[in-house]
Amino acid sequence: MKKLMIIILTVLLCAFPVVHASEITEREENLDFLYETLKGSHPNIFYSTSEKEFIEKKAEIKKNVNEKSNVEYVLDLQSLVAMVNDSHTNVNIGHALKDVHIYPFSIRHIETWVLDVIETEYEEYLGWEIVDLNGYDMETVKNKMAPIISHDNDVWLQRQLRQFINIKEILNYVGIIKDDELEITVKKENQEKTIYLHTVDTSADMVDVVYLAQKRRQEPKTTKDKSKIYFSMPLDGNVYYIQYNACQEDKNLPMETFSLNVQKDLESNDYQTVVIDLRNNTGGSDGVIMPLLYVLTEYQNNNDVEIVGLIGENTFSSATINAMMIKEMGGILMGTYSGGSVDHYGAVNQFQLPQLNIQVGHSTKYIEIDSLFDSGIPYGIEPIKPDIIMEQTYDDYMQGIDTAVHYIENNSGKLQAREDKNLYISRGRLAYLLHEISLENNESLEYAKETPKDIFFFTYYEEASRWAVKNNIIVGKSSNVFAPSDLLTREELAVVLDRFVSYLNMEPAEKQQLSYKDEKDISIWAKDSVEKIVNMGYLELENEKFNPKGNTTIEKVESILENIKENK
Repeated sequence: MKKLMIIILTVLLCAFPVVHASEITEREENLDFLYETLKGSHPNIFYSTSEKEFIEKKAEIKKNVNEKSNVEYVLDLQSLVAMVNDSHTNVNIGHALKDVHIYPFSIRHIETWVLDVIETEYEEYLGWEIVDLNGYDMETVKNKMAPIISHDNDVWLQRQLRQFINIKEILNYVGIIKDDELEITVKKENQEKTIYLHTVDTSADMVDVVYLAQKRRQEPKTTKDKSKIYFSMPLDGNVYYIQYNACQEDKNLPMETFSLNVQKDLESNDYQTVVIDLRNNTGGSDGVIMPLLYVLTEYQNNNDVEIVGLIGENTFSSATINAMMIKEMGGILMGTYSGGSVDHYGAVNQFQLPQLNIQVGHSTKYIEIDSLFDSGIPYGIEPIKPDIIMEQTYDDYMQGIDTAVHYIENNSGKLQAREDKNLYISRGRLAYLLHEISLENNESLEYAKETPKDIFFFTYYEEASRWAVKNNIIVGKSSNVFAPSDLLTREELAVVLDRFVSYLNMEPAEKQQLSYKDEKDISIWAKDSVEKIVNMGYLELENEKFNPKGNTTIEKVESILENIKENK
C-alpha cells in the first residue's frame, strides 16, 4: 500500500489548553483589533450581514473568552470573519499550529459524496457513498461547518468542506463529535456499513491509507499536471486542449512563449474545437492569460472554431474572471458551477493580529464583472452557470474517462452556448446584432481605427463597436468609452434604431399624430426618434405609454431587427 504523508494544511487547527487569566485581556484586545481593522480595511463587511449582528457575535465571543481553549478561540475569530460572506477574507492560522488530530480519511464529490481516501483496514469501502458522519447527513454536516468557512456561494462552501472534514477539533467545535471516535456510514447499492475511525498519531511520519485514484483503470490525459502551470496538446484531429492551472507566469515558460507555441500548433491543423481547462485554477492574476487570448482570438477570426472553457468548483477568483473572458469571446463554458462568484470581493491584502502570530487576509475592492463584460449581466455575487452542465460521473472516473472532455470529443463542432434571450439588451450586444445585418447586406463597411478603451480585443462585439462608432449608430458614453455592458433604455434604443434605418436608407412611414400619456418622461434628445420608430411600427406603445426609461429584451430586439430586414 502507498503511504499518506500527513500534511498540516493552513486551514487546520490544533487543540491547546484553556488559557490563564493573564491572557484574557490580550484575547479581548485581539478580538477588538480584528473587528475594527477588518471594518476599516475591507470595502464593506456589512454587505450581507448587519453591523448589529457583528457586534452581537463579538459580544458573544468576548463573554466566554476565558472559557475557551486556544483552538476554540481561533475558531471563534474565524467564525466572526466568516460572517463577511467573502471567500477571499479569512483568518490564516496554519503557521500557529503545533499538534493536530486528524482522522485518516478524505472525501470527494463525484455525483455524490464518496470516500476518496481511507486507512487500509477499510480499503473495500473506497468509493462508497457517504450516508452520514456520526448520524448527521452530509447536508447537515455542510450546514454545521458553514459558520466557520469563509464563502460567498454554496459551491465554494462545498469545496472547502473537504479541507475541514477530517479534523477532530473542528468536528468537535461544530458539534459533530464529542469524543475521539468518528462513525462514518457508507453505502453501495443495497449494502450499508458503518466505519469507526480514531485520530492518528501525528508524531509518525506515515499512515497507511489507500486512495480511490489508485483503483482507477487509468488516468485520463487531462488529469491535472501538478508540475505545470499550463500546457497544451492535441486530443485528436479536431480538438486542441490547453490546461491552465494557475493565473500566474511560469518562469521557465513565459506566457508569451507558450502562446506562440500554441499558435504554431493551431496553424498546423484545422481544429474544430479549442479547450481551455480552468477546472483546477484557483486564481492569481487575471491578466496573465492575455497573450493566449490574443492568439485564440486571431485563430477564431480566421477559422470556424469553437472555444470551450471548462470550469468547476475549483475555478475561483481570477480564474472566474478568465472564464468570463472566454464567454465574452463568444465561447462556450462547460462543466459544473464555478467555486468563484462572478461579481466578488477580491484583491487580497493582509494584516497581523498584534498578540498572535496570525495573519488575516481580506479583500480590498469589489470587482463587478457586469460593468466590464456583457456576459456578466445576468450575475451578481453568485457562481457561473455553465452553458453545458457536465458533471464527472463515477463510472467514467473509475474507467479513467474525463466525462466533459469525452463529450467534447464526440460532439466537436456541434456545441452550443446557452442563451437567455429574456435578458435586457446591452449596448455591446446590440452593436453586434446591427453589425451582423450590415455584413449580410455585403456592404463595404467602415470602421473606426481605434477600439474604444473600455472594450477588450477578444470580445465578440469588438469589431462591431468600431463600426457602430464610425457610423454614428451607437455613440460612446463619453470620449472613447463605449460602455458595452450598459443596458439601453427604450428611448436610447429608439435613437439607435432611428440611426440604423437611416444608415440603411430606409424611408420612414407616413407620420401619424401620436399621443403619449408619458410624453413628459421622454428626453428631449429622443423625442423625434421615438416618434419615428413608433410610426414605423418597430416599438409599440402600451396603454398609450412609451415607457422611455424601461428596457427591452434581447428576444424583442431580435424580432424588431427581423422586421427591419424584411422591410428593407
